[in-house]
Amino acid sequence: MLLMALAAQGGEDIYRVSDREGFLEAIGPDRTIVIEQGAKIVLSFLDDFPGPLESSHIAWNSNFDGSSLVIQNVENLVIAGEGTRESALMAEPRYVFVLEFQNCRDIMLQNLKLGHTTGGYCDSGVLGVKNCNGFTVEDCLLFGCGTEGLTVNRSEDLILTGSEIVDCSYGIMTCSYSQNLNFEDCVFRDNEEYYGVDIFDCSGVLFSRCLFRNNRAGFTPGFMNNGSEVPVRVEFCSFDSIRCTALFNCENFVLENNEFDHITETE
Repeated sequence: MLLMALAAQGGEDIYRVSDREGFLEAIGPDRTIVIEQGAKIVLSFLDDFPGPLESSHIAWNSNFDGSSLVIQNVENLVIAGEGTRESALMAEPRYVFVLEFQNCRDIMLQNLKLGHTTGGYCDSGVLGVKNCNGFTVEDCLLFGCGTEGLTVNRSEDLILTGSEIVDCSYGIMTCSYSQNLNFEDCVFRDNEEYYGVDIFDCSGVLFSRCLFRNNRAGFTPGFMNNGSEVPVRVEFCSFDSIRCTALFNCENFVLENNEFDHITETE
């Protein structure tokens, strides 16, 4: 049943993979990649800087201690894990994204864990989405030590649903120059220490039925920081045990039916 449902979403071709080589070979348009239950695929290795590839759908973005995998110019791709978040995509270098998408359309990540293999501070987040249209993250766990769980830039129609961002070392997410971003039924917990949610020059941003718990933000003017002309909508969300300079940096929010408990504002 799982494979039939995924095939309907991502095209007729289904690729079952359990290692890095199989995953890289499977990347392409109009297909579903199923990561076998319990597989932990390390996408990038410490101090490894791969050269150019023949594939037009894969690139490597190098930084101090390694390279991050960039999936580019792909349409209609599903990457899903078997089991209950028992399949993982990981990176050893701490100064790169675990996984980055550029110039893609109609992408779905489902039932996966994504994070770095070791903790500590780093220079990039977990998941990067740049110049993409139609991007869904469903039932996934994005965990530190990424500076942040999610980085969205110049993208449209992104949905993060039923997912968690936890234990990131700088903040939860940064969204810039994007529109129609929906965050539904998600949990954001145990993230620190500079910011929570940073929104810049975006429109159509909605947080609905999300839980923010045990987060700390001591640098930005607000834990929820909106630098856009268009209001950010926050509805039916719960904020619990948040330590920050202020919960919201300005009045440019539409708040409806939210709950607030144990909010410590240090300003």
